[in-house]
Amino acid sequence: MTLARWYDAFVSKLVLEVFGAAGAVWGFSEIVFLRTPDTVYIWRPIAITIGVVFTLRWIFALKAFVQSENDAVEIKSQLQPTEMQRDEVANFDVEKAVASDEHIDDLELEETHSGETEASGENENGLKLEA
Repeated sequence: MTLARWYDAFVSKLVLEVFGAAGAVWGFSEIVFLRTPDTVYIWRPIAITIGVVFTLRWIFALKAFVQSENDAVEIKSQLQPTEMQRDEVANFDVEKAVASDEHIDDLELEETHSGETEASGENENGLKLEA
């Protein structure tokens, strides 16, 4: 859980989604000349209501975010022994892994009429492979 992810979940979504929704209703009502000095008493509760609705939406989304972050921590702590850690990936020897691969024997070498060898075999779908 990085600080940037938490900042994005808390602050930026609060400003953009909650304050933005209430401000959009307030500002748009003025642009289309619905909100005037005589009708401010109507539009203020409407903008506040929209703000409250989007605040509740933000709280539920935040709850889901915290739950997913907690689940991710639990999953990371339950790594299987066969799964690689980051330091193992950095030290991974590809040639050694290929040499010890048991599935490499699925290919057969066939001799062609010109005396050259050619790799062929079948894939998991039973289709013939030729090199």
